[in-house]
Amino acid sequence: MTKTKIALFAAASLLSAGLATAQTDDSAHAPHHPDFAAIHKSMCEDHQAGAAAKLAYVEVKLNLTDAQKPLFAKWRQAVLDSAAKQKASCLAEAPRSPDKHPTVLEHEAHEEALLQARLDMLKSTRPALQAFYDSLTDAQKESFNHLHHHGMHHHHGMMGGKDGADQPFMHRPQ
Repeated sequence: MTKTKIALFAAASLLSAGLATAQTDDSAHAPHHPDFAAIHKSMCEDHQAGAAAKLAYVEVKLNLTDAQKPLFAKWRQAVLDSAAKQKASCLAEAPRSPDKHPTVLEHEAHEEALLQARLDMLKSTRPALQAFYDSLTDAQKESFNHLHHHGMHHHHGMMGGKDGADQPFMHRPQ
């Protein structure tokens, strides 16, 4: 191919790309405002769904005995009840406007509500967790402790930890 043909081909490609860019619709130039209310709602719902998924993971991972299953079920129900309360509390704290980022004061109030809900959850699930944990064998306790320590404890008092690709079932930080 000659230098002239290469130059013409390159010029035609650039011209085509320029025309394609110039023909974009007006919506591409409109400012994008994230829907903070929708993001918030999704976050609240994801948190509850994550709790259920993590509980299922723990149940399978620990290979519970018939004697342990009722204790796990009681703890699971306490966690799920708490997750439902946290979801309701979270949804009640929705941003005032779907397209405006919360103010510093709104963010602080939301964080306080999340921390209070987390503390309430820890207190309400502790007795069932204690009874379940006491029923585990040493090997199961080691596995459960490992799950808890390596990133799954943050959500609902059992599992969550730091964000990272190496962490199972991770989604968003609190």
